Amino acid sequence: MAKGKLYLIPTPIGDRPVWDASNRTVIDSIDYFIVEDIRSARRFLSKAGISRPIDSLRFAELNEHTAPAEVSALFAPLLTGTDAGVLSEAGLPGVAEPGADARTA
Repeated sequence: MAKGKLYLIPTPIGDRPVWDASNRTVIDSIDYFIVEDIRSARRFLSKAGISRPIDSLRFAELNEHTAPAEVSALFAPLLTGTDAGVLSEAGLPGVAEPGADARTA
């Protein structure tokens, strides 16, 4: 079985535009998101104008309250072929905390 793809999805800081249409196409293909805060991630995706209902998506939280031992489990769906998007509150996931924890998963 093929492994899923991991997308690092930058989020704008402040009132900057969410993103262009090419990024929306990628987001529309993802069903599983690893996020710092589910409520703000849902708002962001809604503002981005994704075509699917937000309630049809799955979310897992990766933030300062996530125990290091739990991080691998958040990425386990990728091993079964599920694509995932990592969203940070502001900035680029995988560089700033807690998205940087994804490097160790």
